[in-house]
Amino acid sequence: MRLLLRGGVDLNEYSFLEQQDFLEFERKEQTMRFVEQAIHIYATARDAERAKKLVDRLKDELFIGHTDMRAARDKRLSDELLKAVHSTYSITTAGGAAILEMGYD
Repeated sequence: MRLLLRGGVDLNEYSFLEQQDFLEFERKEQTMRFVEQAIHIYATARDAERAKKLVDRLKDELFIGHTDMRAARDKRLSDELLKAVHSTYSITTAGGAAILEMGYD
């Protein structure tokens, strides 16, 4: 499998450590491009909510696996919310302090 960098450089022609250097350099460059674009988005957006949505879209485009990571996080949060909704709550007082107890069905 050929791995090509920008400029048509074949990564397989280099040693493992040189490949790691190239990949680290590309990762840093990609991160810097993202930061520059995110700053520009926040500086020119009408409001913070719109800017956040645009930056999230940018992350999805620039970083591999970001969409899957966000989908997994959203599923976990919705599962936790459903678990909290189906829980039972009771408040007891002990020594002048209230204690909230949560039970799961």
